Amino acid sequence: MNVKRIGATTASLSLTCWAGHAAAELGFNFPEPAAGVAQEIYDIHMMTTTIAAVLLVIIFGFVIYSLVYHRKSRGYAADQHFHESWFGRWSWVIVPVLVLGVDLTIANSAHKTLVKVWEVPKGEDLMDVKVVGHQWWWEYEYLDHQVEVEGQPKHVRIESRYLPEDKAGTDYLRAVDNHLVLPVGTKIRFLHTSADVNHAFWVPELAVKKDAIPGYVTETWVDLNREGTFRGQCAEL
Repeated sequence: MNVKRIGATTASLSLTCWAGHAAAELGFNFPEPAAGVAQEIYDIHMMTTTIAAVLLVIIFGFVIYSLVYHRKSRGYAADQHFHESWFGRWSWVIVPVLVLGVDLTIANSAHKTLVKVWEVPKGEDLMDVKVVGHQWWWEYEYLDHQVEVEGQPKHVRIESRYLPEDKAGTDYLRAVDNHLVLPVGTKIRFLHTSADVNHAFWVPELAVKKDAIPGYVTETWVDLNREGTFRGQCAEL
């Protein structure tokens, strides 16, 4: 069976993650998605960025053109009757309509993805993993898998703690001793809670991020589509 490995550091590390090692994670874009929902979020991000870039070029083009050709040193006189022209009257309608059209284009795709993010799938083919946040480490339980411990069936449980700098190397503050291993091509539901303070479970390549709150259980889900080792990041102060 193909498997996915996820190593996630606890959110309690967020105060120390701003050290020099964290600078290695700076980039110009989101990481390559590793799940279906993450891919949809990435596509919306790219569409929004493209639209914003095109509008930026057009607007700056008009501004630069006006600064160069309509400056006073060239003898250009301001049009005192611009508001009486056709464009002067209808631009107050045309421009907001164009802006609204762009917003609705983005909102339509974003709404469909948000619905998919928040509506956790149900069914027998769904794999459940309990995620418990602790200060400085994460605890995982495979709720669909059990082992015999002293004659009693218990869920498979993993304690995942960050590695010291001499063992983690360049992945210091993100590398862990025990990885959460998950299958590719299976819908996985994460059930989040906390044993002490608020944490936030976040793996950038999977796009899921949810607060783990003491006394509450929150849900997220992913559908992994490629193999790899994906490391979590601090997402809560």
